[in-house]
Amino acid sequence: MTVRANGLSKSTQKDTSLCVLCGLVLIALYSNVLKIWFGSWATLVSDVALVVALASLINYRWNPRHLRGLAAVFISALLLILLSVFELLNENITNHLYSLVEFRKTFFQLLMLFVAYAFFNAKSGSDEKVKLIKFVVWASIPLILYGIKQFFAFDSFDSRLYSLMDSASDTNRYGSTIRAISFFSGPFHYGMFCALVFALCLYLKRKTSDKKFYLLAAISLVGVFCSYTRTNMVCVLIVMVVFLVLSGAERGSFAKLSGVRVVLSCLGIAVAGLLFFASPGYIDLGNDQLNSLINSILNASEDSRLNNRFTTWDEAIALIEMHPLLGNGIGAAGDTLSAHSVAINWVTPHNAFLKVTVEMGVFGALLFVIFLIATLVLCLKNTKRDSAALPLVISVTVIALINMMLGSTLGTFPVMTLVYLLIGMACKSAESALPVKEGLNG
Repeated sequence: MTVRANGLSKSTQKDTSLCVLCGLVLIALYSNVLKIWFGSWATLVSDVALVVALASLINYRWNPRHLRGLAAVFISALLLILLSVFELLNENITNHLYSLVEFRKTFFQLLMLFVAYAFFNAKSGSDEKVKLIKFVVWASIPLILYGIKQFFAFDSFDSRLYSLMDSASDTNRYGSTIRAISFFSGPFHYGMFCALVFALCLYLKRKTSDKKFYLLAAISLVGVFCSYTRTNMVCVLIVMVVFLVLSGAERGSFAKLSGVRVVLSCLGIAVAGLLFFASPGYIDLGNDQLNSLINSILNASEDSRLNNRFTTWDEAIALIEMHPLLGNGIGAAGDTLSAHSVAINWVTPHNAFLKVTVEMGVFGALLFVIFLIATLVLCLKNTKRDSAALPLVISVTVIALINMMLGSTLGTFPVMTLVYLLIGMACKSAESALPVKEGLNG
Protein backbone atom coordinates (compact mmCIF):
# COMPACT_ATOMS: atom_id res chain seq x y z
CA MET A 1 0.00 0.00 0.00
CA THR A 2 1.39 3.40 -0.98
CA VAL A 3 1.41 6.02 1.75
CA ARG A 4 0.20 9.40 0.54
CA ALA A 5 0.76 12.88 1.98
CA ASN A 6 -0.95 15.98 0.63
CA GLY A 7 -2.19 13.97 -2.34
CA LEU A 8 1.29 12.84 -3.43
CA SER A 9 3.06 9.57 -2.68
CA LYS A 10 6.30 9.78 -0.72
CA SER A 11 8.30 8.54 -3.71
CA THR A 12 6.73 11.25 -5.87
CA GLN A 13 7.55 13.92 -3.27
CA LYS A 14 11.14 12.68 -3.13
CA ASP A 15 11.54 12.83 -6.92
CA THR A 16 9.95 16.29 -7.03
CA SER A 17 12.27 17.61 -4.32
CA LEU A 18 15.33 16.29 -6.14
CA CYS A 19 14.12 17.84 -9.39
CA VAL A 20 13.67 21.21 -7.66
CA LEU A 21 17.24 21.17 -6.35
CA CYS A 22 18.64 20.02 -9.69
CA GLY A 23 16.67 22.77 -11.42
CA LEU A 24 18.05 25.42 -9.06
CA VAL A 25 21.59 24.13 -9.64
CA LEU A 26 21.12 24.23 -13.41
CA ILE A 27 19.71 27.76 -13.32
CA ALA A 28 22.53 28.98 -11.06
CA LEU A 29 25.21 27.46 -13.28
CA TYR A 30 23.85 28.58 -16.62
CA SER A 31 22.31 31.95 -15.77
CA ASN A 32 25.83 33.26 -16.40
CA VAL A 33 25.48 32.18 -20.04
CA LEU A 34 22.54 34.56 -20.40
CA LYS A 35 24.93 37.47 -19.84
CA ILE A 36 25.66 37.37 -23.56
CA TRP A 37 22.15 38.68 -24.22
CA PHE A 38 21.12 40.40 -20.98
CA GLY A 39 24.42 41.55 -19.47
CA SER A 40 25.31 41.25 -15.78
CA TRP A 41 21.64 41.35 -14.76
CA ALA A 42 21.04 37.92 -16.30
CA THR A 43 21.94 36.14 -13.06
CA LEU A 44 18.81 37.63 -11.49
CA VAL A 45 17.07 34.61 -13.04
CA SER A 46 18.78 32.47 -10.40
CA ASP A 47 17.69 34.85 -7.63
CA VAL A 48 14.07 34.73 -8.76
CA ALA A 49 14.14 30.93 -8.85
CA LEU A 50 15.60 30.85 -5.34
CA VAL A 51 12.92 33.20 -3.99
CA VAL A 52 10.12 31.20 -5.65
CA ALA A 53 11.49 27.97 -4.13
CA LEU A 54 11.69 29.59 -0.70
CA ALA A 55 8.19 31.05 -1.02
CA SER A 56 6.83 27.54 -1.57
CA LEU A 57 8.16 26.63 1.89
CA ILE A 58 6.08 29.17 3.80
CA ASN A 59 4.45 26.44 5.90
CA TYR A 60 7.62 24.36 6.26
CA ARG A 61 8.69 23.43 9.80
CA TRP A 62 12.34 24.34 10.35
CA ASN A 63 14.51 22.31 12.74
CA PRO A 64 11.54 20.42 14.22
CA ARG A 65 13.77 18.34 16.48
CA HIS A 66 15.44 21.37 18.06
CA LEU A 67 19.03 20.39 17.31
CA ARG A 68 21.24 23.10 18.83
CA GLY A 69 23.99 22.79 16.22
CA LEU A 70 21.46 23.21 13.43
CA ALA A 71 19.87 26.15 15.22
CA ALA A 72 23.30 27.84 15.44
CA VAL A 73 23.78 27.49 11.68
CA PHE A 74 20.26 28.71 10.84
CA ILE A 75 20.18 31.63 13.28
CA SER A 76 23.65 32.93 12.37
CA ALA A 77 22.85 32.66 8.64
CA LEU A 78 19.51 34.42 9.07
CA LEU A 79 21.06 37.20 11.18
CA LEU A 80 23.78 37.71 8.56
CA ILE A 81 21.12 38.18 5.89
CA LEU A 82 19.10 40.59 8.04
CA LEU A 83 22.15 42.59 9.13
CA SER A 84 23.35 42.90 5.54
CA VAL A 85 19.90 44.23 4.54
CA PHE A 86 20.19 46.82 7.33
CA GLU A 87 23.66 47.77 6.08
CA LEU A 88 22.22 48.64 2.67
CA LEU A 89 20.99 51.85 4.36
CA ASN A 90 24.37 52.76 5.87
CA GLU A 91 25.08 56.49 5.51
CA ASN A 92 28.42 55.71 3.86
CA ILE A 93 26.60 54.18 0.86
CA THR A 94 26.00 56.58 -2.03
CA ASN A 95 24.87 54.19 -4.78
CA HIS A 96 22.14 52.03 -3.27
CA LEU A 97 21.49 50.14 -6.51
CA TYR A 98 24.98 48.69 -6.66
CA SER A 99 24.97 48.18 -2.90
CA LEU A 100 21.93 45.98 -3.52
CA VAL A 101 23.82 44.21 -6.32
CA GLU A 102 26.65 43.44 -3.88
CA PHE A 103 24.12 42.10 -1.34
CA ARG A 104 22.64 39.91 -4.04
CA LYS A 105 26.08 38.49 -4.87
CA THR A 106 27.00 37.76 -1.25
CA PHE A 107 24.68 37.07 1.67
CA PHE A 108 21.51 36.73 -0.39
CA GLN A 109 22.96 33.45 -1.67
CA LEU A 110 22.70 32.04 1.87
CA LEU A 111 19.05 31.39 1.07
CA MET A 112 20.22 28.33 -0.85
CA LEU A 113 21.18 26.76 2.49
CA PHE A 114 17.57 26.93 3.69
CA VAL A 115 16.13 25.75 0.37
CA ALA A 116 18.54 22.80 0.16
CA TYR A 117 17.76 21.80 3.75
CA ALA A 118 14.02 21.83 3.09
CA PHE A 119 14.03 19.98 -0.24
CA PHE A 120 16.81 17.47 0.38
CA ASN A 121 15.53 14.02 1.31
CA ALA A 122 18.10 12.52 3.68
CA LYS A 123 15.93 9.54 4.70
CA SER A 124 16.99 7.61 1.60
CA GLY A 125 20.52 7.43 2.98
CA SER A 126 23.45 8.63 0.91
CA ASP A 127 21.80 7.73 -2.42
CA GLU A 128 20.06 11.09 -2.69
CA LYS A 129 23.28 12.95 -1.91
CA VAL A 130 25.21 11.00 -4.51
CA LYS A 131 22.53 11.64 -7.13
CA LEU A 132 22.53 15.38 -6.48
CA ILE A 133 26.33 15.68 -6.45
CA LYS A 134 26.52 13.63 -9.65
CA PHE A 135 24.11 16.09 -11.25
CA VAL A 136 26.22 19.04 -10.08
CA VAL A 137 29.37 17.48 -11.55
CA TRP A 138 27.87 16.50 -14.91
CA ALA A 139 26.14 19.88 -15.26
CA SER A 140 29.45 21.61 -14.50
CA ILE A 141 31.68 19.77 -16.98
CA PRO A 142 30.51 21.69 -20.11
CA LEU A 143 31.36 24.99 -18.37
CA ILE A 144 34.80 23.67 -17.41
CA LEU A 145 35.44 22.36 -20.92
CA TYR A 146 34.51 25.72 -22.42
CA GLY A 147 37.04 27.43 -20.15
CA ILE A 148 39.72 24.99 -21.34
CA LYS A 149 38.78 25.73 -24.94
CA GLN A 150 38.94 29.43 -24.16
CA PHE A 151 42.47 29.12 -22.81
CA PHE A 152 43.83 27.28 -25.86
CA ALA A 153 41.64 28.78 -28.62
CA PHE A 154 40.51 32.30 -27.74
CA ASP A 155 38.06 33.78 -30.30
CA SER A 156 35.82 36.79 -30.91
CA PHE A 157 32.97 35.30 -28.89
CA ASP A 158 35.31 35.04 -25.92
CA SER A 159 36.32 38.67 -26.42
CA ARG A 160 32.69 39.61 -25.97
CA LEU A 161 32.47 37.54 -22.80
CA TYR A 162 35.54 39.25 -21.35
CA SER A 163 34.13 42.68 -22.20
CA LEU A 164 31.16 41.95 -19.91
CA MET A 165 33.40 41.50 -16.86
CA ASP A 166 33.15 44.14 -14.13
CA SER A 167 36.71 43.62 -12.89
CA ALA A 168 39.78 45.40 -14.24
CA SER A 169 41.14 44.09 -17.54
CA ASP A 170 44.52 43.18 -16.02
CA THR A 171 42.72 40.57 -13.88
CA ASN A 172 42.13 38.58 -17.06
CA ARG A 173 45.82 38.19 -17.78
CA TYR A 174 48.89 36.74 -16.20
CA GLY A 175 51.70 38.36 -18.13
CA SER A 176 50.85 37.72 -21.77
CA THR A 177 48.64 34.73 -20.94
CA ILE A 178 44.88 35.17 -21.05
CA ARG A 179 43.30 33.47 -18.05
CA ALA A 180 40.24 31.33 -18.71
CA ILE A 181 36.93 32.51 -17.22
CA SER A 182 34.44 30.30 -19.13
CA PHE A 183 31.10 32.07 -18.54
CA PHE A 184 31.98 33.23 -15.04
CA SER A 185 32.73 36.72 -13.75
CA GLY A 186 36.48 36.24 -13.70
CA PRO A 187 39.36 33.73 -13.60
CA PHE A 188 39.25 33.40 -9.80
CA HIS A 189 35.57 32.45 -9.94
CA TYR A 190 36.30 29.88 -12.65
CA GLY A 191 39.36 28.53 -10.82
CA MET A 192 37.50 28.12 -7.53
CA PHE A 193 34.61 26.48 -9.39
CA CYS A 194 36.96 23.93 -11.00
CA ALA A 195 38.63 23.24 -7.64
CA LEU A 196 35.24 22.55 -6.03
CA VAL A 197 34.17 20.23 -8.86
CA PHE A 198 37.56 18.47 -8.56
CA ALA A 199 36.82 17.69 -4.90
CA LEU A 200 33.29 16.51 -5.75
CA CYS A 201 34.68 14.16 -8.43
CA LEU A 202 37.12 12.57 -5.98
CA TYR A 203 34.27 12.13 -3.50
CA LEU A 204 32.12 10.41 -6.12
CA LYS A 205 34.99 8.10 -7.09
CA ARG A 206 35.41 7.13 -3.43
CA LYS A 207 31.67 6.72 -2.96
CA THR A 208 30.81 4.83 -6.14
CA SER A 209 34.15 3.23 -7.17
CA ASP A 210 33.39 4.45 -10.70
CA LYS A 211 36.72 5.27 -12.35
CA LYS A 212 35.19 7.70 -14.83
CA PHE A 213 35.14 10.27 -12.04
CA TYR A 214 38.94 10.23 -12.17
CA LEU A 215 38.63 11.43 -15.76
CA LEU A 216 36.20 14.18 -14.75
CA ALA A 217 38.55 15.12 -11.91
CA ALA A 218 41.40 15.38 -14.44
CA ILE A 219 39.27 17.70 -16.60
CA SER A 220 38.58 19.86 -13.56
CA LEU A 221 42.30 19.93 -12.76
CA VAL A 222 43.07 21.18 -16.27
CA GLY A 223 40.39 23.84 -15.76
CA VAL A 224 42.16 25.05 -12.60
CA PHE A 225 45.40 25.34 -14.56
CA CYS A 226 43.66 27.27 -17.35
CA SER A 227 42.34 29.76 -14.80
CA TYR A 228 46.00 30.52 -14.01
CA THR A 229 45.07 31.29 -10.41
CA ARG A 230 47.81 30.19 -8.04
CA THR A 231 45.43 30.21 -5.08
CA ASN A 232 43.30 27.46 -6.58
CA MET A 233 46.31 25.52 -7.83
CA VAL A 234 47.44 25.31 -4.21
CA CYS A 235 43.87 24.33 -3.23
CA VAL A 236 43.76 21.31 -5.56
CA LEU A 237 47.16 20.14 -4.35
CA ILE A 238 45.87 20.19 -0.78
CA VAL A 239 42.66 18.42 -1.85
CA MET A 240 44.77 15.65 -3.40
CA VAL A 241 46.67 15.23 -0.14
CA VAL A 242 43.43 15.21 1.90
CA PHE A 243 41.86 12.44 -0.22
CA LEU A 244 45.14 10.52 -0.21
CA VAL A 245 45.52 10.61 3.57
CA LEU A 246 41.90 9.95 4.49
CA SER A 247 41.73 6.51 2.94
CA GLY A 248 38.70 5.20 4.83
CA ALA A 249 36.40 2.53 3.46
CA GLU A 250 33.88 3.57 0.85
CA ARG A 251 30.77 2.02 2.27
CA GLY A 252 30.17 3.69 5.59
CA SER A 253 32.82 2.49 8.04
CA PHE A 254 34.84 5.05 9.94
CA ALA A 255 37.75 6.62 8.10
CA LYS A 256 41.12 4.98 8.70
CA LEU A 257 44.40 6.80 8.41
CA SER A 258 47.21 5.07 6.58
CA GLY A 259 50.44 5.70 8.50
CA VAL A 260 52.56 5.55 5.34
CA ARG A 261 50.30 7.96 3.51
CA VAL A 262 50.26 10.36 6.45
CA VAL A 263 54.06 10.38 6.64
CA LEU A 264 54.49 10.83 2.89
CA SER A 265 51.86 13.55 2.75
CA CYS A 266 53.40 15.42 5.70
CA LEU A 267 56.81 15.22 4.04
CA GLY A 268 55.29 16.55 0.81
CA ILE A 269 53.62 19.43 2.63
CA ALA A 270 56.87 20.19 4.51
CA VAL A 271 58.89 20.29 1.28
CA ALA A 272 56.23 22.48 -0.36
CA GLY A 273 56.35 24.80 2.65
CA LEU A 274 60.12 25.07 2.49
CA LEU A 275 59.98 25.82 -1.22
CA PHE A 276 57.25 28.40 -0.64
CA PHE A 277 59.12 30.33 2.04
CA ALA A 278 62.77 29.72 1.16
CA SER A 279 62.85 31.62 -2.19
CA PRO A 280 64.89 28.86 -3.86
CA GLY A 281 65.65 30.80 -7.00
CA TYR A 282 64.53 30.42 -10.59
CA ILE A 283 63.26 27.17 -12.13
CA ASP A 284 63.24 26.82 -15.91
CA LEU A 285 60.52 24.53 -17.31
CA GLY A 286 60.96 25.63 -20.92
CA ASN A 287 57.93 27.91 -21.10
CA ASP A 288 58.07 31.60 -20.16
CA GLN A 289 54.53 31.84 -18.78
CA LEU A 290 54.74 28.53 -16.92
CA ASN A 291 58.11 29.57 -15.52
CA SER A 292 56.60 32.85 -14.33
CA LEU A 293 53.66 31.08 -12.70
CA ILE A 294 55.68 28.39 -10.90
CA ASN A 295 58.44 30.72 -9.77
CA SER A 296 55.92 33.25 -8.45
CA ILE A 297 54.61 30.49 -6.16
CA LEU A 298 58.09 29.37 -5.11
CA ASN A 299 59.14 32.97 -4.48
CA ALA A 300 55.86 34.15 -2.99
CA SER A 301 57.50 36.60 -0.61
CA GLU A 302 58.80 38.57 -3.59
CA ASP A 303 55.57 38.48 -5.61
CA SER A 304 54.11 41.97 -6.11
CA ARG A 305 50.51 40.73 -6.43
CA LEU A 306 50.71 38.98 -3.08
CA ASN A 307 52.47 41.90 -1.44
CA ASN A 308 49.74 44.24 -2.69
CA ARG A 309 47.32 42.21 -0.58
CA PHE A 310 49.06 43.47 2.55
CA THR A 311 48.53 47.06 1.43
CA THR A 312 44.80 46.55 0.85
CA TRP A 313 44.51 44.75 4.20
CA ASP A 314 45.98 47.82 5.91
CA GLU A 315 43.48 50.05 4.07
CA ALA A 316 40.62 47.78 5.15
CA ILE A 317 41.75 47.85 8.78
CA ALA A 318 41.80 51.67 8.62
CA LEU A 319 38.13 51.66 7.47
CA ILE A 320 37.23 49.21 10.23
CA GLU A 321 38.76 51.55 12.81
CA MET A 322 36.60 54.40 11.47
CA HIS A 323 33.32 52.51 12.04
CA PRO A 324 34.06 49.37 14.11
CA LEU A 325 30.50 48.68 15.29
CA LEU A 326 28.13 49.66 12.48
CA GLY A 327 30.53 49.12 9.59
CA ASN A 328 30.63 51.04 6.32
CA GLY A 329 27.71 49.40 4.51
CA ILE A 330 27.28 46.66 1.94
CA GLY A 331 29.42 47.47 -1.08
CA ALA A 332 32.06 49.47 0.80
CA ALA A 333 34.38 46.48 0.30
CA GLY A 334 33.04 45.23 -3.04
CA ASP A 335 35.76 44.08 -5.43
CA THR A 336 34.43 45.58 -8.67
CA LEU A 337 32.43 48.58 -7.46
CA SER A 338 34.98 51.40 -7.65
CA ALA A 339 33.65 52.52 -11.05
CA HIS A 340 30.13 52.86 -9.61
CA SER A 341 30.98 55.16 -6.66
CA VAL A 342 29.07 52.88 -4.34
CA ALA A 343 30.44 54.40 -1.12
CA ILE A 344 32.20 57.46 0.22
CA ASN A 345 34.82 55.28 1.90
CA TRP A 346 35.62 52.20 -0.18
CA VAL A 347 38.32 49.51 -0.34
CA THR A 348 39.03 46.20 -2.07
CA PRO A 349 40.31 44.13 0.86
CA HIS A 350 40.99 40.82 -0.95
CA ASN A 351 39.98 39.01 2.22
CA ALA A 352 36.48 37.80 3.07
CA PHE A 353 36.86 38.29 6.82
CA LEU A 354 38.04 41.88 6.38
CA LYS A 355 35.28 42.46 3.82
CA VAL A 356 32.57 41.41 6.28
CA THR A 357 34.11 43.51 9.06
CA VAL A 358 34.47 46.58 6.84
CA GLU A 359 30.88 46.37 5.62
CA MET A 360 29.06 45.02 8.69
CA GLY A 361 31.25 45.90 11.63
CA VAL A 362 32.56 43.71 14.43
CA PHE A 363 29.11 42.25 15.14
CA GLY A 364 28.79 41.10 11.53
CA ALA A 365 32.27 39.58 11.63
CA LEU A 366 31.39 37.72 14.85
CA LEU A 367 28.22 36.33 13.27
CA PHE A 368 30.21 35.26 10.21
CA VAL A 369 32.77 33.38 12.33
CA ILE A 370 29.99 31.73 14.37
CA PHE A 371 28.33 30.62 11.14
CA LEU A 372 31.57 29.13 9.79
CA ILE A 373 32.42 27.31 13.03
CA ALA A 374 28.87 26.00 13.59
CA THR A 375 28.73 24.77 9.99
CA LEU A 376 32.09 23.03 10.16
CA VAL A 377 31.30 21.33 13.48
CA LEU A 378 27.93 20.10 12.19
CA CYS A 379 29.44 18.81 8.93
CA LEU A 380 32.27 17.00 10.72
CA LYS A 381 29.82 15.33 13.11
CA ASN A 382 27.78 14.26 10.12
CA THR A 383 30.79 12.44 8.60
CA LYS A 384 30.67 9.88 11.42
CA ARG A 385 27.85 8.26 9.46
CA ASP A 386 29.53 8.67 6.07
CA SER A 387 33.31 8.35 6.21
CA ALA A 388 33.63 8.99 2.49
CA ALA A 389 32.31 12.50 3.10
CA LEU A 390 35.11 13.43 5.54
CA PRO A 391 37.72 14.31 2.89
CA LEU A 392 35.03 16.20 0.97
CA VAL A 393 34.12 18.30 4.02
CA ILE A 394 37.78 19.10 4.71
CA SER A 395 38.46 19.82 1.03
CA VAL A 396 35.53 22.21 0.61
CA THR A 397 36.57 23.93 3.84
CA VAL A 398 40.14 24.31 2.57
CA ILE A 399 39.02 25.64 -0.82
CA ALA A 400 36.68 28.17 0.78
CA LEU A 401 39.04 29.35 3.52
CA ILE A 402 42.14 29.71 1.34
CA ASN A 403 40.15 31.70 -1.20
CA MET A 404 38.63 33.77 1.62
CA MET A 405 42.07 34.62 2.97
CA LEU A 406 43.30 35.97 -0.38
CA GLY A 407 40.06 37.16 -1.97
CA SER A 408 36.62 38.47 -1.07
CA THR A 409 35.16 35.11 -2.23
CA LEU A 410 31.63 35.60 -0.82
CA GLY A 411 30.55 37.15 -4.11
CA THR A 412 31.87 34.18 -6.12
CA PHE A 413 28.63 33.26 -7.87
CA PRO A 414 27.55 30.50 -8.33
CA VAL A 415 30.39 28.74 -6.50
CA MET A 416 29.28 29.88 -3.05
CA THR A 417 25.70 28.97 -3.99
CA LEU A 418 26.90 25.38 -4.53
CA VAL A 419 28.77 25.46 -1.20
CA TYR A 420 25.58 26.55 0.57
CA LEU A 421 23.74 23.74 -1.22
CA LEU A 422 26.21 21.23 0.23
CA ILE A 423 25.83 22.77 3.69
CA GLY A 424 22.03 22.55 3.48
CA MET A 425 22.29 18.88 2.55
CA ALA A 426 24.60 18.25 5.51
CA CYS A 427 22.16 20.03 7.84
CA LYS A 428 19.28 17.80 6.78
CA SER A 429 21.44 14.66 6.99
CA ALA A 430 22.56 15.55 10.51
CA GLU A 431 18.99 16.12 11.63
CA SER A 432 17.50 13.01 10.05
CA ALA A 433 20.14 10.70 11.50
CA LEU A 434 19.65 11.94 15.07
CA PRO A 435 17.56 9.85 17.49
CA VAL A 436 14.41 11.65 18.59
CA LYS A 437 15.27 12.02 22.28
CA GLU A 438 18.81 13.17 21.48
CA GLY A 439 17.45 15.75 19.07
CA LEU A 440 15.09 17.14 21.70
CA ASN A 441 17.93 17.47 24.14
CA GLY A 442 20.13 19.25 21.56
